[in-house]
Amino acid sequence: MNLRIRAFFSSLWLAARLFCAGDPVIVSPEHQRRRVAICRDCPYRSEGLLDSCSVCGCSIQAKAILLHPGCPKGKWSDLDGKASLPVIGRFFRTPRVSLSHA
Repeated sequence: MNLRIRAFFSSLWLAARLFCAGDPVIVSPEHQRRRVAICRDCPYRSEGLLDSCSVCGCSIQAKAILLHPGCPKGKWSDLDGKASLPVIGRFFRTPRVSLSHA
């Protein structure tokens, strides 16, 4: 299987598992911009129609918005290692509705 396709589905699977567990899966837009700025200067960036990481094969824009997984070379660790990682959590969640007539 193509590396890019495998990486995409791996990231998607992880995001789905976190979402189902009720955990946040998306970082704030400002945090995403900072991650993309780091990638712009990275020697592993592959330019093309969609900029991608030549290490993992992921689209940089798509990977930068997800909370996990991080940069495979650890280039986001200083940014992501902060105690207050800005996430947008549970905004896709809808409240559970009881179906009982109690």
